[in-house]
Amino acid sequence: MRVLRLSTCLRPVWILIALAVGCGVMTGSAQSYANPPTWHPMTMLNVNFDTTALKLDVVDQAEKMGANVYPVLTAARDSTYDPAMPWGVLNGTAWSRRLGWDDPNRKAGNPALFILTLITNIYGSDAGIWIDCVSRSPGLEAYLAIGKFGVNAINNATNADGSVIIDPTLNAYSGIFGTAGSSTRWRWDGQMDHNTYAVALSDITVPDQLFSATYKVYVGDPQGNEILNPDGTSASTTAVWTWQGPATGFQPELKILHKIAVEWPGDFSNYVLEWAESADSTIWTRVDHTPVVMAGTSLVLVDASASHRYFRLRLAD
Repeated sequence: MRVLRLSTCLRPVWILIALAVGCGVMTGSAQSYANPPTWHPMTMLNVNFDTTALKLDVVDQAEKMGANVYPVLTAARDSTYDPAMPWGVLNGTAWSRRLGWDDPNRKAGNPALFILTLITNIYGSDAGIWIDCVSRSPGLEAYLAIGKFGVNAINNATNADGSVIIDPTLNAYSGIFGTAGSSTRWRWDGQMDHNTYAVALSDITVPDQLFSATYKVYVGDPQGNEILNPDGTSASTTAVWTWQGPATGFQPELKILHKIAVEWPGDFSNYVLEWAESADSTIWTRVDHTPVVMAGTSLVLVDASASHRYFRLRLAD
């Protein structure tokens, strides 16, 4: 980081610039970001309904993956995903989309056997299946993800350059199951849904750390209130999902900032810092950063993005 010092005198309205910043900066190519996570590889934990016993059931994770075998969270550093995109919330986390809710009867293609049809036939047309996260490991977050890329129900919705087309109506990557102030309850749509589960890298303190969530799966009305069976019993069941952190723990990431530090005596707080592309320019732009005062010196960090830049101090109006 280069430090530039501006001198001041007591009276002038304009501080003489004499600062041409020949930074010799290397300009890199535009930042390249990864596409959002897909649901591959996937493990579907099927949701079933016994119409005789009036009981829901979720296939145990160990039955699908094996005892003590868990989806491993994938680490995403701060610059992995475009922060302007919905999936940018995964920067600085380890995530997984492997586990998903599914109705095994969908593959048969007979709508009369779909689980939501069975539910409405017994509990009424407004009834549905709700999933309530009753507990979760500290740091475990969940985000709504729909379709292969999580942001469009159409799995091949991509542009010619391979970028993903976002369906804004889905509100993808909004928090669910208590994440970001959301309700702990989520109404399942009966489809194959692989939401995204993530843990901040700072919350992963040991290798292969386990994170779990316990879910109550039940029949409910449109508001999420449980609908009981005619005899007063509950059709609900409980499912526990577990994820495994990366094999390597994470330490805070150090970065070397490509910045220029511009400083001047801290006594001159009534001056503002401006920049232009040439010393004789008639157009000067205010540096939109609040100076930090350190040891009696005002200091501002500015991007070193141009090959040269001129700075000046101007007495504020």
